[in-house]
Amino acid sequence: MYLLKKEQGFTLVELLMVVAIMGILASVSSVYYNYYRAKSKSTEAKLVLSSIYTSEEIMYNAFDMYSNCLDDMGFEMPAASARHYAVGFPTITANIDPDTHNLAISNGLAVGSCPRDLAPSEGQTFFTANTGAGSAVADASAFAAAMTSTSAALTVSGAENVTNNFEGLGTQASIEERVFVVPAFGYINSEFISPSNGSLWTIDSNKLLKQHRKGF
Repeated sequence: MYLLKKEQGFTLVELLMVVAIMGILASVSSVYYNYYRAKSKSTEAKLVLSSIYTSEEIMYNAFDMYSNCLDDMGFEMPAASARHYAVGFPTITANIDPDTHNLAISNGLAVGSCPRDLAPSEGQTFFTANTGAGSAVADASAFAAAMTSTSAALTVSGAENVTNNFEGLGTQASIEERVFVVPAFGYINSEFISPSNGSLWTIDSNKLLKQHRKGF
């Protein structure tokens, strides 16, 4: 005759240990998930800035100058619902030399599509974000504030308007002075939602793509 061995379940201590281990694994997984999610969003900035660089080079090859008129030089911004980054020239002054502008017009540049006075205009010189982290979205004011909180990192190389180092478009006069730097700023992590710590990238006329702040 065989005696059946009595089956034993988990003790309370064992169950508590399992729960504790699961909690630790869940917290670690959450941290890595948020990290990689934010990192994947930063790909948007790199792609958009690379597209702007290409559009600027096309503009330069056609009219011998760079421009801030993003939507009039072949650049297409992603749909508003998919934008985590504000991108473009947040502050603009008249940096196109009259002779340079007249030469561009003689080469076929439409005066209305890219005026010399370059007044700021939503959808022309910059695009705001439509999606952010939590309730924070990179709107026009956050975009401008992010530039001024970055010191000289956004100063264009070469000639520039000395009253504003963050305009992004260098004086379009002589060949040596034709430069630009374009920023992309966005909130991609709920713990980094201020103009001073959000995600910030730039690309310049030398095709230097730079990450100033990760934002996560």
